[in-house]
Amino acid sequence: MVHIPGEIVLNILADECISKPDLKNLRLASKWTCKFATGLLFSKIYISKLKSDRESFFNIAARPHLAGSVQTVTWLEMLEDETSFTHVEPGSEDQDVVDVNLFSLLRPLARALFWLPFEERLVRSEETHQGQSTVPDINEEARERATMRNIRKIERQRTEAIQTFTPHFFAALDNMPKLRELTSQPMPPRREFVKPSGLSPSQYPFTSQMFLRTMGKRGLQRNDGFCTFLIPYMAHRANLHTLEPITRLRLVDESNWTCTGRFDETFIKSFDNLTHLDLCVSSFLEASQFVWLGQCLKAATPLEEVRLCFERSRVCDGHTWNFFPYLFPEDGRYSSLRTLILVEMPSTRAVFHLIKKVASSLKILRYENTPVTLELLQMLSKVTELQLEQFMVISDRAPWDRKDDKDLTGLLMREETVLRVLNGTITDFFHRWPPKERDFHIFTHYTGPPLREPSFFDSNHRVLSREGIEYIQLREWGHPDIEKAESSDADYDTEDPEDSDADPEGPIPDPGYYDDGEVDIEEDGGSEQDDDDGDVDMTDTDDLSETDDELMDFYANLLETSDGSQIVDSTSTGD
Repeated sequence: MVHIPGEIVLNILADECISKPDLKNLRLASKWTCKFATGLLFSKIYISKLKSDRESFFNIAARPHLAGSVQTVTWLEMLEDETSFTHVEPGSEDQDVVDVNLFSLLRPLARALFWLPFEERLVRSEETHQGQSTVPDINEEARERATMRNIRKIERQRTEAIQTFTPHFFAALDNMPKLRELTSQPMPPRREFVKPSGLSPSQYPFTSQMFLRTMGKRGLQRNDGFCTFLIPYMAHRANLHTLEPITRLRLVDESNWTCTGRFDETFIKSFDNLTHLDLCVSSFLEASQFVWLGQCLKAATPLEEVRLCFERSRVCDGHTWNFFPYLFPEDGRYSSLRTLILVEMPSTRAVFHLIKKVASSLKILRYENTPVTLELLQMLSKVTELQLEQFMVISDRAPWDRKDDKDLTGLLMREETVLRVLNGTITDFFHRWPPKERDFHIFTHYTGPPLREPSFFDSNHRVLSREGIEYIQLREWGHPDIEKAESSDADYDTEDPEDSDADPEGPIPDPGYYDDGEVDIEEDGGSEQDDDDGDVDMTDTDDLSETDDELMDFYANLLETSDGSQIVDSTSTGD
């Protein structure tokens, strides 16, 4: 193996078929393979408020041959610890025995597992004091005084823990010369913790989801590691002249409510050098929560790639959809923005103004599970400075599966055709629209289940209806530019359209095309399978089946018929 060129060895070891345990074994096979396997194994490492994760992180940072391979550090956020459990007095008549046992079990376990205390505050409100209490007022007041004393104690402990940890954490990251990306994402809920010694044995595993509770709108701490440690370090590293700054940032909201409300003016400096930004935002109450995040993005003038994901957000309705002007202020300049990826955006019209602003530099525009209508397509085609190299509309659901959109019709088109329309090569496309009384959504890639309606085609020229699959050979749209490109059709449709064994959903996507920042977790009893449970689903959807664009009048005829034979007849008459 020592005679194999290093580039080939690296490609072999980076193959997705080689699992992480296998890679660890190959690392020990020889010094030659160790060099490449080490770089792959330790390119992404993680840390959390678990004591074991902290120790593992510092052990890696203390070894130059390992720290030199680190390119990404991920903070696995864990909101809860023992201070978040409501105090339960044993023997209280209004408490179930199970509650008492659960409290007495989790509290010492959490105290033994976590090194960073949770910042808890006493919040009195009408919401928490509704109804008549069965506990006398004097007991309630005494309990609140005891709770306040405990909170002040925890706050002191938290402050001391932060002051002690921060300089060591910064020094450890300074020992990683190749570090370019910082990530904050939730702890995988099914990650199993190793029970500390000294505690009574249990008959079932302890996982992180045991410490998670449903957070209300008043949740105080979210993405604590991101706000308390990662953001300050980005500003710290930017001031160092001996190390390259952090240029990539990925933030996945930890709880049901976004942490963007915690942003303030101190965060702005940390965004100055960012070239790649990935934001997955949870629910929010007011659009103004994005004010300071917008100021941070305005400071990130070198931005080349932005990915915005709202798949976890459930409050983007009529009174909050106008958040985009806060996120990208009018006076912002993003002259280097080349790639824009939008996932489940609540409003595509709001994004259109940003696209117009960055049209001269934008080359890749990608929508995922976001409605793109023919009207929006026409608006984009009128932006003369917009010359895209890639345009993708990816969906894993049929358009009529969206709420209140049961009458929608999906039009699956070849990506190359859409690019020609947007870039002005095809100029007469919109003169042949289907009937305007129908609301059409455009797709270039469909990865969902078999479609339930007619009028939706896959790459093998088949229409999928409720009764089954009917094979239809479509006529190519008679445009000279497309006729010239027929020789390259094999790149888009490699299967015989009459082959009944062909997969209607197309080939399996290439998982290496888009790096989702996923972190492998194996220590503390965790497994690689657990990792998927804690991450927001950002599955690759590239290299999927693509389809020919339909003849517009033929497509309009299809909308009014459900009989396959009639459609075939209409097709044959046009040949």
